[in-house]
Amino acid sequence: MTSNVSASYPADGTVRNFDIPFPYLLPAHIKAHIDSVPVDYSWVNPTRIRIDPAPPAGSTVKIFRVTPQSPLYTIPDNRPVPSEWYNRATRQAIYVAQELQGDAEGLIEHMTGLKNAAEIAANEATGAAEDIDGKATRAENAAAAAEGFANAMGDAINAPYTLPEDRLSLPATNGAPLDDDLTPGTQTFTDEVKENYAAPPPGVVNAAARATGLIVFDPPSQESTNYVYTDVPWFTHRGTTFRALPVDISATVFNSLVGPCLFEPVATNSWGMLVWRYIGDKPIHSFLQGQMAMRVRTSGTANDAFHKLVLNLRTWDAPHMEAGGQSNGRRFLSTFIGSYQQPVKMTDYEGMNDECLPLTQAVWTAHSAEADRFVGYDNGYFDESSGEVLLTTEGGSPVGAEVRTTKWIDVSDIDASERCLAVWVAGKSRRSRMQWKDSNGDVHFYPVMSRDQHCRRVFRLPHGAQEVRFHYSGPGDDVSSIAVKRMGPENSAEHDPLKGFWYDAQFAFGRDVTLWPGAEYAFDLLTLVYNDASGREWAFRDYGSGFSMPFDATDFLRETASRYFGS
Repeated sequence: MTSNVSASYPADGTVRNFDIPFPYLLPAHIKAHIDSVPVDYSWVNPTRIRIDPAPPAGSTVKIFRVTPQSPLYTIPDNRPVPSEWYNRATRQAIYVAQELQGDAEGLIEHMTGLKNAAEIAANEATGAAEDIDGKATRAENAAAAAEGFANAMGDAINAPYTLPEDRLSLPATNGAPLDDDLTPGTQTFTDEVKENYAAPPPGVVNAAARATGLIVFDPPSQESTNYVYTDVPWFTHRGTTFRALPVDISATVFNSLVGPCLFEPVATNSWGMLVWRYIGDKPIHSFLQGQMAMRVRTSGTANDAFHKLVLNLRTWDAPHMEAGGQSNGRRFLSTFIGSYQQPVKMTDYEGMNDECLPLTQAVWTAHSAEADRFVGYDNGYFDESSGEVLLTTEGGSPVGAEVRTTKWIDVSDIDASERCLAVWVAGKSRRSRMQWKDSNGDVHFYPVMSRDQHCRRVFRLPHGAQEVRFHYSGPGDDVSSIAVKRMGPENSAEHDPLKGFWYDAQFAFGRDVTLWPGAEYAFDLLTLVYNDASGREWAFRDYGSGFSMPFDATDFLRETASRYFGS
């Protein structure tokens, strides 16, 4: 016998699987009896259970539903909530009403039997028969009322619902007041609901809502690297040489404090991952979108040079149909053509703290014909807070004769946007500080070019500098000689990351991509050069790039819920 709340089966001693032909909210609401005795069972799938061992022949197996009458869901006041909450709360009311109706019908059947027995013994128990008849009538009225309630709730759940514009106001359910302290996105569960949500029976699909996550790819920006030149290197991976764009990768889930670990690094540099591997267990087919905003150096000396930049997503170990697709595993994302703009020099270096590249013997020798600008030195030193007058004491004691600072050196004839100064120091040196004077004679300390290190190095001149001087020898140093020379434009451009001609590249993209488990990926910034252009590793300054793609995080949240709640 089957109803909307139960099903009964005659046992034959061999059948172990029994169907559940009626709906239910949670697996824990399903009960099984053999001849009215509760028994344990396991799940075959969401509509079938198994009883081991098989119920004995001649017994009756009853599968029925018992829905809690206390509210399973608390609806927050005056806050948007998913429609599924209303549907589940309504289904709970319908199921409770159906079960009450079933109880009432059982009571009617039982009372009717008693009534028939009483009529047979009417001569001996007339009063009892009348009393039973009255109870049966009241039970019939209760069943009719329950049926009417169930029909009304069925009409309600099928009717369209419009949320009032001013507020959501629902009556308390089953005597339990609504919780006004809930924050958006939260839901109060009973322990029973937590248990079933976290660890459903085998084969039962969890009814949790779908969750969305976001994978974010962040290239290194000037802010994140403290303005020091970023390294976008020529890189060779598994026989393929390309310009690798380093990125930091994170995966987040909306309205969650935790995120999945979906990637592992394969190759890195100081600024991020150059090649990474997707370690998820399912493919992600999604929409990768983002933008790039970069300042790019086209050339050290040619003002008409330009690039064509092509951003690609490279793939290794993807399925053949993917790897053999567009350009054999390289997904073109976007293109920018530098000829759209006229490259220009930087007009000021203030705010940039990129150090110049090391000064080698070969570069110094290449400037042997340049005049030495060193004009002597004075005993003393300067720091970031001192002015033109040199300091001659330290810790209350006079400094030694080895503490030296060059006299002021005239650089008014040097174009700071084209040339640097090369300082060659022989011997032990642990001071390398720079001051400069502007056209008004004001003295400035240049922190970018000032380090307590050997003074044999390339120095960038600030725009507007008329004179400079260097503190090149400190306590305990042993400098035998020093020379200061102007560098040529080509060598200056190769040693100062800020020299040369620059343009702004901005482009956006949106492409469908697939991430395959175990496959490796990299962003390739293909750089095609024209009109004597160059493409140095430090010639790309990112000031606002970022890429992202959404993904289905439902399975991750289910696993996380299981870890938190237990099973």
